Order: sequence, then C-alpha cells, then structure tokens
Amino acid sequence: MAGLIFFAIICIEYLGIGYFFPVVQALHIPLLMVGSLFLYFMFRRGVSELLPKKQTKLFLLFIALTFLSMTYANVTYYSFNVLKGQVGYFLLFAIGIYVFNHKNKLNAFLIGFVAVHVALVLMNIDVLTSQQRVESFQAGYFLGDGNDFGWSMAIVVPMSLYLIVASKRVILKIAGIISCAILVFGVVGTASRGATLAMASSLLYFVITSRRRAIPLFAMLIVAVGIAAYAPGQYISRMESIGNYSEDTSALGRITAWKAATKMAIDHPLGVGAGNFNSAYGREYRPDDAPSMRWYSVHSIYFSVLGEYGILGLITILSILSVNFRDNVRSRHGVGSRDHTETDAGVWPIYLNMALIAYAVGGIFLGGVGYPHLYMLSALTVATRVLTEEPFRESPAR
Repeated sequence: MAGLIFFAIICIEYLGIGYFFPVVQALHIPLLMVGSLFLYFMFRRGVSELLPKKQTKLFLLFIALTFLSMTYANVTYYSFNVLKGQVGYFLLFAIGIYVFNHKNKLNAFLIGFVAVHVALVLMNIDVLTSQQRVESFQAGYFLGDGNDFGWSMAIVVPMSLYLIVASKRVILKIAGIISCAILVFGVVGTASRGATLAMASSLLYFVITSRRRAIPLFAMLIVAVGIAAYAPGQYISRMESIGNYSEDTSALGRITAWKAATKMAIDHPLGVGAGNFNSAYGREYRPDDAPSMRWYSVHSIYFSVLGEYGILGLITILSILSVNFRDNVRSRHGVGSRDHTETDAGVWPIYLNMALIAYAVGGIFLGGVGYPHLYMLSALTVATRVLTEEPFRESPAR
C-alpha cells in the first residue's frame, strides 16, 4: 500500500494533476500524503536506514544552507519558497529509500515511472508535433517549459533501456522498446539542445562502460538515423546552432547569466540567497549592454547554486552527484563479484548512472536544482546500494 501511495504522489507531481483538479492543490493533498507516509515509516522503521547515508547528510546540509540564506537574502519570501520545496522533496527522497526495499518493488516503480513519462509525451503530442517551438506543456510545474520537459525525458530514457534488457517476457521487451522510442521522440519534439546533449552523454557513457559495445553502438545508430529521418526542421537547425554560440542569443544570454552568478559568489561568499538570483541580477549584476529585462534565469543548476549559495553550496551539489555516481559504480562491482554481472541486477547500476549523467549534463544548461529529479535519482541510488549489500532474496519480477 505504501508503494502505491508513493507512486500516486509521483503521478500527481509529474502529471500536474493539480492543474486538472484544483481541489488537489487547494487541499494540499500531495503534501498531506508525503507527510503522512513519512511519519508512517518513521514510527514503523525508524531513521537507521536513512540518517547514515551520505546523500541524506548532504541534502540536509543543502537545506540548512537554504534556511541560513533567509537571514541575508534580499527577498526572504523567495528563499522560504525554495526551502518548502526542498523539505518536501527530501521527504520524498526518504520515503523512496523505505519503499524500494526489494528489487521487485524497485522494478515495479521503474515500469510505472517510465509509463508516467510516456503518458506525458502522449498528453503533449500536439505540442511536440507542431512546427513551432512551444514553451508551454501540460505537466507538473517543473516540466512546463520545453527544455525542462525534454530534460526529464532524457533522464528516463536509460530506465526504459534497462527495462528492455532486464525483461525476459517478450511483451515487456516490446513495451520497453516502444516506450524508449516515445521518450526519445519527447526529447526531439522539444528541440531542446540541453536535453539532447544530456541524452547523448548518457548513451556515450553506456557505450564506454558496456562490455558488449556493439549493442549500444547499434542502438545509438538507430536513434541517430531515426532523428535524422523524422526530426522536424526546427530541431535540426537548433542542433546545428550549438557550435555557433557566439551568434545565438540564447547561448549568449546564458553566458551573461553565468558571469553574473560568478560575480555574485565573489561578492557574497555564501551567495545572494536561495531563489534570489533573478532579483540580484536585476538589482546589481545586469550588464549595461544586456537586454533591458531586469529578471533573468541563470539556466544552469551549477551557476544557479554558485550565485545563490556560494562555493559551499556548489560543492554540496557536486558532492551529491559524486556520491551517487560512486555508489552506483560500487553497486555494479558488488553485484558483479557475486556472479550477477550479466543479470538485470548487475547492469541496473549502469543505467542508473546513465540517468544521473543525463541529469548532470543537462543541468549545465538547464536550471532545475529545485526539481525532484536529483532526489529521485538519489533515492534509487541509495536503495540500489542497500540491495546490493545484502543477498538478493529472489529474482526480480519478469
């Protein structure tokens, strides 16, 4: 039952159920579900599974930095809103660790999580097939922008690939193949360069780490041919513009924002305050020759954190990514040492690191540090590590 409630929360968040049924938002149903589920696990299983994990400590440090920033931020309300989101997603991270205590449950969640993203693509099929780049999508608040929408699809593509490899039933493999194709279409349909680079980077990691490189290389070839044959003209033109950043207003705007974030960190060692980049940029850091707009998005999780939290905040985020990557590598080696290297249990950490790389690379160009992605990936990583440290009680569901 707890797993179903957890998945219901994910559906509400990612599908934007609250927009279709305002009563969900008005009654704060997701918050009540998260709080109740967290308290349930606290009373039933305690904190011994949660507190010792490095990811837990790092997330708590980041939340503490956000709380501290409320004392010096120009707009305290912005920092408070960031704090509320972080606390909510931290609770979701904690619940995930408790829920994913068996490989069957983890696999079942992955199937559902991929299905949610497939549903998102189908819900926005008209937008994705339009010949114009649209910036508004029917989805959760953190997926409403085309770049953010494509980024989330790129993160989940490796999970769909894992389902193809891990499933023994033909129908599940076919479903995995179809899902993967739909998710790739979701990335291409947004014409997001950041999401495309995120997906390409994760596939490159797959090629490098795979023992049978012919398979991932062939898969990449199929994807490339499909994109070349069916991608809309706007997608091709945007990909061609990647190398001409000096002539691209979007790229130049990002560089301007990144320079401003660096100056903020120099002037304010602890940053300008969580959620206050736009405010500080408009007040003090907008160059004289920059566009007249006072508010500007930094479009990078790293520079966003650098400007709002300073060096300590950036180190914290990089540490979370590093710890997750390291844990997945260790999980891979740990399972391999028990002669499970070629089973789904052995390869899953590779696909999880692919998703992590998609997040990390996409985050260079996209500003979503307050989104649930990192919390979800961290929960999956911690749960996978725990499962590989103890004997597998039974084979995963097929």
